[in-house]
Amino acid sequence: MAAALLCGPLVYPWYLVWLAPFLVGIETFPLTIWTVSILTSYIAWQLVGVPWGVPAWALLVEYGAVLGAAAWLRRRGRLPSGAALSPAPAPSRGVP
Repeated sequence: MAAALLCGPLVYPWYLVWLAPFLVGIETFPLTIWTVSILTSYIAWQLVGVPWGVPAWALLVEYGAVLGAAAWLRRRGRLPSGAALSPAPAPSRGVP
């Protein structure tokens, strides 16, 4: 669900409400940061005066914070790499 939102051309803050039940583990820290950083859209709407447009600086803040959080988790070894996401091997059946 988050990947589909991430690929969208424009994400409004209320779209991320659906992610709230999944924000419980350390692996979802970038999504947690995204739900907070997207609030800059409201600030941008007040400053710029365009009610539904999001300026480039606000998008940079939103997505830059997400990328920064993901890079921080990756560096600390908390976010698995793509190879680590492969299925685990089947458990042995007692055969030595």
